[in-house]
Amino acid sequence: MEVALTDLLAAAGDGLVDAQLALDERGLDSLDAFGETGITPTVLTWSAVRFRIPVAMRLLPKREPGQATAALVGLPSGAGGHLTVGLRYLPAEQGEGDG
Repeated sequence: MEVALTDLLAAAGDGLVDAQLALDERGLDSLDAFGETGITPTVLTWSAVRFRIPVAMRLLPKREPGQATAALVGLPSGAGGHLTVGLRYLPAEQGEGDG
């Protein structure tokens, strides 16, 4: 199966946006529940995202003098990527944001 690197990165970006939207929804739920539960609302956001993909590159030899150099780029056999994320929670001071 071939996947363009740009497609892979776009899918990873879309996934992170979807994940942040889910965190936002949970934050809104905790704000809505505050009046009933008295539990301080919690809203999280991504503070760090590191996406690492091992890449293999192989140069293809020219077959004739005027031919352009070509390269094959892909994942090494059996290699997998790594996604490391960090969440950040900064508690607001009591009364902060009250207007």
